[in-house]
Amino acid sequence: RSQWDVPYVYGLTCGEVARWINERGGLPRPCRLTVVPLRGWRRTMVWRDTGLPWVPASPHIPHGESPLFQVATGMLGEIGGVSIGIGYTLPFQTIAAPKVEPAALAANLNARGLPGVAFRPLTYKPYYGAFKDEVIGGVQLHFTDPAHAPLTAINYHALEALKQVAGRDLFAEAVKAKKKFDMFDKVNGTEATRRAVQAGRPATEIVAAWRAGEEAFRREREKFLLY
Repeated sequence: RSQWDVPYVYGLTCGEVARWINERGGLPRPCRLTVVPLRGWRRTMVWRDTGLPWVPASPHIPHGESPLFQVATGMLGEIGGVSIGIGYTLPFQTIAAPKVEPAALAANLNARGLPGVAFRPLTYKPYYGAFKDEVIGGVQLHFTDPAHAPLTAINYHALEALKQVAGRDLFAEAVKAKKKFDMFDKVNGTEATRRAVQAGRPATEIVAAWRAGEEAFRREREKFLLY
């Protein structure tokens, strides 16, 4: 999971991650580690709350809310067959493809009742990358309550919605194209989630299966928190 996942207070800072790895045996032997705590930062803050300027990590991460969108759609980009706004003016902020009916996809996703996020129908023509110069349809994501939006889960609901609305099975298409899933599995931390999707398990069931691990992580992280 990401420190931006629902809600972001479940995540760890870089310094806390270092303490966790160092103390739980993630290294051949513990190192001498000093973490200098931040002043004036609270775990519930988003970037704009810090008052600091945002420095883009890449052209596709242009503003302080970009990490939210990257977590919400980035896994789809690792499968292919769909545009997530890279190559257009909304990097990571869209889910679109040729022959997708925007209103139908938006209605399907909004009907799922995912907290903190709304989906608006749109069409656009990418300037480069996937579907360059093609008119494609889909949705734009709008975060209404980022602290409670299920960012990682959005990827899996989108996969299911595309299949239901447009008959698009992105994994089946990728397998047919002999695409590898190494990076998708890496960002998930396991291949089990991908296999669950390929086996036809519903998105709600896949997301629910994470809860036990999330609860265990929250308990384990407590001793490493600095804030």
